[in-house]
Formats: sequence, structure tokens, C-alpha cells
Amino acid sequence: MCVFFQDISFFVFAYLHGDAIAQTTMYFSDNQGYRFQKYFHEGQAQFLYSDYPLNHSLGLPFNYSGLLDIISAPGQKGVLIFWFKKNLLISKNAELLQGDFENKIYNIDMNSKLELAALMIPRPSTSPVPLVIVSNPHSLGLQAVIYENSHTYDGNIEYKLNISLRQQQHYGRADPSFTSSIERPTMSTVTVDIANKEISCVDLKPLTALISIGCDLEKKIVIRNEISACNKGILDPVTLQNNYSYVIEKEAYSFDFQTEGSTEDLVVPYPYEKLGCPLLVYYNTPWKPVVELWRDGSFEEVIQAEYVLLEVNGLFTYTYSLTARTALCSSQPQNWTSIIKERGDIGPLNWDRENYVSCRDPNNHVPLKWPDVPYQILGGPTDNKVTFDQRNGFYIFLISIVDPYYSYCHLETIFSVYVYGAFPLPMIPPEITIILLMLAILLSVWLAYMIPKVLRTEWGHRVQGLWASLGRTCVSHAGAAHALKRPRIVSK
Repeated sequence: MCVFFQDISFFVFAYLHGDAIAQTTMYFSDNQGYRFQKYFHEGQAQFLYSDYPLNHSLGLPFNYSGLLDIISAPGQKGVLIFWFKKNLLISKNAELLQGDFENKIYNIDMNSKLELAALMIPRPSTSPVPLVIVSNPHSLGLQAVIYENSHTYDGNIEYKLNISLRQQQHYGRADPSFTSSIERPTMSTVTVDIANKEISCVDLKPLTALISIGCDLEKKIVIRNEISACNKGILDPVTLQNNYSYVIEKEAYSFDFQTEGSTEDLVVPYPYEKLGCPLLVYYNTPWKPVVELWRDGSFEEVIQAEYVLLEVNGLFTYTYSLTARTALCSSQPQNWTSIIKERGDIGPLNWDRENYVSCRDPNNHVPLKWPDVPYQILGGPTDNKVTFDQRNGFYIFLISIVDPYYSYCHLETIFSVYVYGAFPLPMIPPEITIILLMLAILLSVWLAYMIPKVLRTEWGHRVQGLWASLGRTCVSHAGAAHALKRPRIVSK
């Protein structure tokens, strides 16, 4: 049974709490609750409106006889109306606790936060004491601020409570031994209550929401494509859409990440519907993609976290500008070859936040045996970039965010690049060309030294005489030919 006081007097009204509204029985006491009897009313009644401006007047009176029925309108709690002879008796609980987050599920991804708000209306002449509790403080931290927001029509103060939730590790106020592992998703609830609320018939329940600290499924990554091969007229989008395919030379690809190449050329259909026009990259310029984070169709930020690339068709005609040494690795960094070895012959080929280990992690004790191998991780603390070999053509990359402290989601996508500006490789290897050039230079130097020396000998004088004789013969023949062509002058 729930008991409430209509006023400071001997009259007490009570009803059974929990029954269906239509079946609830009212009880009445005129001796401060020492003795109750069923409440029976006979006379007239009037409706009382609760919304402004109708609450300033009463409805038309009507006859009423029998036990009182309790009518509860949606959203109206704790309001009972009685027309008792010459008095209108109203029981009204003025306390209110309301929030749109009640009984809902929310998600907080890594490096994200959640803002909630609740409204509080205390009893007159009192100030609420908000109570905000999280069930898993090892993972979820909070900040709460309360302030006067407005006033109700009857003069009560409306307070607003702003609640900011984020991972406990990012607030920086908890001891590391208190917080849970940030690398694994967790769950928690947040509950809002009024600590100094009074006992009343109205069940002023706390507000509770479920918080999932994990992947935000609305997130995705997008590769910025401001300059494409179609924009610059190098490729025709109409041609790309018409079942276009391209050829990868057998010397340029291998599916086991080896550099020996394959036995035959590979014909690859270009999926224009999925990739659109490829990015345009000059072969001789170090490059890395601009990776954007989008959530629910809106741009969030440019991602600075660590990520890796994989050419899906096995092209290996590119490398990286940094090595393990120049990337300042203290242990041997991972690469696609080591990922394949760890995977073995079964399972998908994944390099992501679940199996990534930084070469600068103090807990990584793999010795740095090969400091000059290419460093295959982009983003993060380094300015590592991709450098392409002297080859024009398409590259289709899978990009995967591997930083375990950026998001709980497996953020990855596929995009295409078209490399241009590389001249065809010469037919003669450059080593042979250099050797031939050096031999020609040495021969010229030798001839410049030997010819004057030979000309001073008897044989040299004979050669000079022979050349002189040939010269005079050529001159005489040229003079005769010139005389024959000269016109004669005839005098008359």
C-alpha cells in the first residue's frame, strides 16, 4: 500500500500500489492514518486540467456516485483528483527526474565520448542532490555538472544535469592499477538518481542506460581522392566502366610476397563500381594516402594512427622510404612476410589491431636482427611513405588500421592508385651501357695519345704523303669540274 498526505491535516488517502489502474481501491482515513475505510463518494465532480493554459480553470461539473476510479494519463504520475463536497482535494508530487537516455543502449568507441542530459524538478524550497553512478568504474569515467535551467509555470526551479562519459583511461585521474585493459571492449551502466528525494507514493525511479565500450559500427574510413587519373584526362571513366581490365607483367607480381615474379602475366578486371577512378600518383614522388574517418555519413577527422597497405593482386614493384633503423625501431618490426609465417597455411591473412605489435613497444623483446629491411607501417610517429618502381599502371590496395589504441573497430577499406610518369625500361641493361661508354672514352684517350706519335715515324710520313696526294687529286678534280661549268664570254 502507498500512503500520501494531501495536506498537513487528519485526512489521509491511500491506494494499493501495483494493481491495474482500473482495479485500484481507494482508502480514506480521518485520524492521521490510524484507521482506514474504503473511500466512497456521492455528489458532483469536475475535471482538472494539468496543461497550461487550461490548468487555470475547471471543467464542467458532473454527477458522480460510487467508488472513485483512478485515471492516470500518460506522463502524469502521482496526481489524484477528488471532488469532496465543497472542497477540491488534489494530491500532487512535484518531484521530477527525466532523461531521454532512460532504458537505452549507447556506444562509446576508443577516443570518443558520450554526452547525456537529465532534468530535475525538486519539491518547492529544496535543491536536488544528483547521484550519478557507473557500474564499471574501471572502464567508464564520468563528469557531471548541474545548474538551474528554467522555471515551471507554478514557480518550481528546473535543474539540468549534464553528464559526460568517456573511457576511464582517457580522463587521466585514475591509478593505472585501477583501470581495466583499454585494448578490450567492456560494458557498464550509468544510473542517475536524486540522493535527497523524499518518500512519496510516486515511484520516482532512477534513470538507467546501458553503455557499450566497444566498436562504433557507424564508423568507416575513406581515402581522400582529390586528384584522380580521370580528372587529369589520363584515364577515361567511360572506358573503365565498360568491363575494363589490365595486365600485370609476370615479373611484377607474386602472391607469396616473393620478388621472383610469376610464370605468366595476370589479367585483372577493374571493379569501377567499387573503386571509381583511381588516385593519380607520380612514380618518382614518395607518397602516402590521406585517410579520413567518417561516422554516420559525416566527416570526423584525418586519421593519424598507424596503418598498413597490401596490394591485393600481389604487385611488389613498390617499397618504403624508411627502414627499421631509420624508423627508430628498438625491436624487429612486423611485415607481411612475418604475418604470413605466423598465420601458417590456415586462416585469413589479417594484419590489424588484434595482432599488431609496435617495434617501439618496450615489452616487445624481438631482437633487431635486420635493421635495413623496409619499414612497412605508415602513419603514427613516423613520416614513412611509399615509393614506386619505374612502372606505370594500376595498384589496388587494402588499407587496415593496426593501431590498437585508435578504435575497437576493424577499420579497413580498398582503394586504387594509378602510377604515371615512368619511362619504359631500356632494352640494354644500364650496367652494360656504362661499360661501353667507359670503353669508348678510354679508346678516345688512347687514340689521342698514339696518333701524333705514329705520325713522326717513317710509316707515318708515308701515310701523311698518301693523304696529301689524295687531297691534291681531289682538289684538281674539283677545279676541272668548276671550269667546265663556268660560262664563256663571246665577243662580236
